[in-house]
Amino acid sequence: MRKESWGVRRLALSGAGLIAVVSLLVWVGGYLEREDTRARFAAQVQAWAKLELPAVENEPGPYLRGQLVVVEAAVLDWKPTWGVVEIQPARLDAGQFELPSHLQADSPEEVGTVVVCAHKREPLDLEYRLEGAPAGSGIRAFRYDIQVTLYDLERGVCAGQTTLRGSEPQDIMEIGDTSVGEPPDVQAWLQGLPWRPAQAAAE
Repeated sequence: MRKESWGVRRLALSGAGLIAVVSLLVWVGGYLEREDTRARFAAQVQAWAKLELPAVENEPGPYLRGQLVVVEAAVLDWKPTWGVVEIQPARLDAGQFELPSHLQADSPEEVGTVVVCAHKREPLDLEYRLEGAPAGSGIRAFRYDIQVTLYDLERGVCAGQTTLRGSEPQDIMEIGDTSVGEPPDVQAWLQGLPWRPAQAAAE
């Protein structure tokens, strides 16, 4: 009975170890693939993040064209000594890897629409306090907003812009924490927009 029990235990341990190894290999493979994608787009990301194109005319609303690249805009801050400074350069947004495969551009040449996301933490006009905490120990609360701007490279226009608002944070937090709500769902908004094929692909 003991031998059989030990054999079952060894089999279970071997199976768990195999699952752990496979999971690690999958994670490493995904990480390397993401890094390779970032490298392919690195030369264009800074220019895309600073695009300024005229607003599209005679369109009922925002739209997408062709395949997409999602760029996170540079994070800026104001310092009394230096003025506006860049504390984080523009980079490929994590949302690029969440796009459906048919919308993901694999190279800069395939990009039809540049999606620029400016992440912001908006302070709320209230304090979140812990129950029983002394006066003045309130926790500042922030809402996570993302301004999304779409650029149609084929037409050379801004195809739309909106600010998506995140949720408000919960009102019970630990003292010393910063209370920030959940970010908005950019993917859901993008996938709900009208899509048009790139002209080159349509011909």
